[in-house]
Amino acid sequence: MKRILAALAFLAASLHAQTATVTLPVATPLIPVVSWTLPTAGTWGSCTAIADVTCTFQVYAIPGSCPATLPGSTGWTTLPISAANAVSEADTTETPGTTVSYVVFTEYGGVQSTNSNCVTVTIPLNPPAPVITAKG
Repeated sequence: MKRILAALAFLAASLHAQTATVTLPVATPLIPVVSWTLPTAGTWGSCTAIADVTCTFQVYAIPGSCPATLPGSTGWTTLPISAANAVSEADTTETPGTTVSYVVFTEYGGVQSTNSNCVTVTIPLNPPAPVITAKG
């Protein structure tokens, strides 16, 4: 049993979300969307390459710029756990005019990986003005 748990811990650590980004999509400019690349793990495969390797992702958020503290310390909150092998998650909990930072963890077999890079976005107070094109 200890070997199985150690193997799961090693696999989860090697399957960390590779690169996180955050955007404010044109269609929903006041809702940040955190995205990441699916991890690959060399000889272990990846979250999508092997049928029995299904990963979920946990996104943590904290107000302000990326801090030196990691999730688990004061101030961090979690978004709902992603669907299996998802590559993005919308954060509908934030309000316009705030700055928020995110990190992403891969979860596999009940074990959480190391975190991705930290990304920050400032949500505008108002959506961008529409562009009107004259027809003539």
